[in-house]
Amino acid sequence: MEYRYDRTPQTGELSDYNGRVRFHKVDETKWEIFWDELVNEHHYLGYDGQFGARIKYIITLGRQIVGAISFCSGAYKLGPRDDYIGWDEGTRLSKLQPVL
Repeated sequence: MEYRYDRTPQTGELSDYNGRVRFHKVDETKWEIFWDELVNEHHYLGYDGQFGARIKYIITLGRQIVGAISFCSGAYKLGPRDDYIGWDEGTRLSKLQPVL
């Protein structure tokens, strides 16, 4: 499946643009294949799939795609992150679900 999108490079500050930044959840939708292809083409490591629970977003600025991000189940427990923000186990369990 091929999708067309504006490939014009964006420069400057976010405040230089009029469009809204939006995160579009695309996992388990028809857009997930596009996300996979986009990341495979533009990420320096490519894309070879993810395991476990995951969530994928395409980020747009106005009508232009400006990014693609994903979180997988490994993000549920990251010791360095949890230590940095001061989360103990109980805090992590209570706060993490709304974040992801």
